[in-house]
Amino acid sequence: MPSTLKKLRPLTDQFDLGDQYLSAPGGEPLKSAIISAHDKRDDQPVVLKYWQKTGSAVDDDLREIWQHEMRQAQRVLAYPGADKVIVELLRYGEASDAFFLAMPRDLAPLDTMVKHARPDHWLNNLDVPRSRIVLWRNAERLAKALEAVHNQGLVYGRLDSSSVFTASATAPDFRLGSFEWCVRLSEADKAPLVVFAKSAGAPIIMSFLDDWRALGLLLAGLLKLDASSLSRGERI
Repeated sequence: MPSTLKKLRPLTDQFDLGDQYLSAPGGEPLKSAIISAHDKRDDQPVVLKYWQKTGSAVDDDLREIWQHEMRQAQRVLAYPGADKVIVELLRYGEASDAFFLAMPRDLAPLDTMVKHARPDHWLNNLDVPRSRIVLWRNAERLAKALEAVHNQGLVYGRLDSSSVFTASATAPDFRLGSFEWCVRLSEADKAPLVVFAKSAGAPIIMSFLDDWRALGLLLAGLLKLDASSLSRGERI
């Protein structure tokens, strides 16, 4: 549930933060941080996504992004079956120094998992049939996630390995998260996120087809295929 405290407390009063980021802030405009944490309210481990406040007018943009992500995630989760392929939001709120979302503890962005996976992990052994089965079943999960997004009249916007979450299990478990760049097509011209992206020089995808293309590029990357050759229709 959203925070109802009249006086906002610092993020570290509400969570014990881990030592290393799962996804570091900075590097691009309005980027969030993702880190393992412990929720002091419920005494439970979580994965925390937060936008650090700056004490400037930028905080109004960060608040809009945070609220936008919550609204779009809730909208998508209302689609039948979406709860099985979309990242659950355990709680969300505003701290005196950040806006945050708490997710289940066992999840991490796929790009982090790929970077730190052991040599015997299935992601590093896709020449093995069993590993490829896990990959294609995960691809099916992401296709169902996109179906839920699109059937709610939304374009996802930035599907890549940083927006897919996994527990790195041998069983298929990919989930789609990070809905801050998700836009309803009927509202695209006035969506604040589109305005922010354009002002920051950050491109934003605005079509269903490009969402599917992004999924194909993600899978090609995991398979270590040359995506430029795929786009030209060449044999690998």
